[in-house]
Amino acid sequence: MEYIVIKLATGQEIIGKVSKAWNRHEVEGSWTIEDPFEIKSQWAPSGEFQMGLIPFMPYADKNVVTVLPEGAVTIITPVDTLVKEYTKQTSGILLP
Repeated sequence: MEYIVIKLATGQEIIGKVSKAWNRHEVEGSWTIEDPFEIKSQWAPSGEFQMGLIPFMPYADKNVVTVLPEGAVTIITPVDTLVKEYTKQTSGILLP
């Protein structure tokens, strides 16, 4: 499974698993993301960088979203620490 982070035109950043299995919109260049989470980050008063994950659009009937090409600003492959936190959030499995 491939993990990606997409920065949306709204400024939101989401992480998820890219899925080609379910895409009822089938718009060329779109991305279907399973288990999407929004990345929230900030600098703490101590100067330390903090990050958290919250469910993205948790009210959807399926835990899948489609991002259309005009909605994405940039796409990256996440660092391992982010993938580990995402895996912990989505599966409850703790990775070393």
